[in-house]
Amino acid sequence: MFYIIISNIGLAIMTIVMFVRYSHFRISSNLKIKDLEKNVKTQMESKIELETKLRAEAKTENEQVKNLLREMEQLRKERQSEIKLRLEAEKQIELSLQKIQDTQKRMNDWKLLQDAAARESKEAIVKIGDEIFTKISRNYKDEVAQSKNTIDLATKNITEKLENVSNALAKLKKSDGIFAAQDVSDIAAEASKPAIVNDDTIKKAVNDVASLAEVSGFKIGENYIISSRLDQDKAKFMLCDIALLINKTLYLIDFKAIRYLKHYDEAKDKTKALTSLKPNLDKYLSYISNPKYQAAVKKIVTELKINFAEMQVVFGVRNQDDMKIIKDVQYNDKISKLGLKLLDINAVNDLIL
Repeated sequence: MFYIIISNIGLAIMTIVMFVRYSHFRISSNLKIKDLEKNVKTQMESKIELETKLRAEAKTENEQVKNLLREMEQLRKERQSEIKLRLEAEKQIELSLQKIQDTQKRMNDWKLLQDAAARESKEAIVKIGDEIFTKISRNYKDEVAQSKNTIDLATKNITEKLENVSNALAKLKKSDGIFAAQDVSDIAAEASKPAIVNDDTIKKAVNDVASLAEVSGFKIGENYIISSRLDQDKAKFMLCDIALLINKTLYLIDFKAIRYLKHYDEAKDKTKALTSLKPNLDKYLSYISNPKYQAAVKKIVTELKINFAEMQVVFGVRNQDDMKIIKDVQYNDKISKLGLKLLDINAVNDLIL
């Protein structure tokens, strides 16, 4: 019995010890589990924070890459544009050099023609001189006197004609008159006809073009010419209203037809006004298409040492309304066939710009 009690007591002690140890183990295990859970939670939060940070950095880097790509594309386009402009500039330079070479060639050919003509003229003069000398030697003194009188009379007639031409050009330039000369005699005859006085509309058109040319950097006497800035001797040959040098082309701009178009535009009876408009336009076209028109201006340009490759006469009008009148009266083809260019003031300004 005693042993049984002792055994039970021992068993109870062992049970208590086992319970205490189990309780201690359970408590310590719970604590470790809580620590592990806390560590895991901390690590998860760190992981989430790190992931968020990495995502933000990745997004920023992605935006930077996109910006760099856009900048590279922009640079590529600019580079292509620069290459295109450079090629265009090289092309223009090549064309300019070609035009210069062509001009130089034409000048050389013209010089050769001049030299040949001078030699032929000299030979002809010598030949004529020999023939005259031979004839004088053979004929009597009265024939010599008669020949002298004939030569003096011819010389006097030529001198008078040249003076008439000079006076005609001076009067026509002074009054901005219109002439339809076909030869030197016709020009002289025109000097006796009434001149047409320039009006404010034409002066305004010339001033508008001249002002824009000056603002755009054109230099008087180098890139453009107007008669008001020339002396009297040169001004009488400046038959156009204003001349513009653009890309080696000399544009002879003539606004004198504005007065006819303005009169027609303001007329109440268009039918009656048309009967007056067409003859005036015909006379005007004959005037500006005459080779002597360009030759006169070329004389001034040569004296001013302005180099140009070609010359273009411009039939100048005020605006699109004038252009419509020209079209309505069916003068576009006439103007084109004569090699003239029909431009309004805005189109002339576009040439400058």
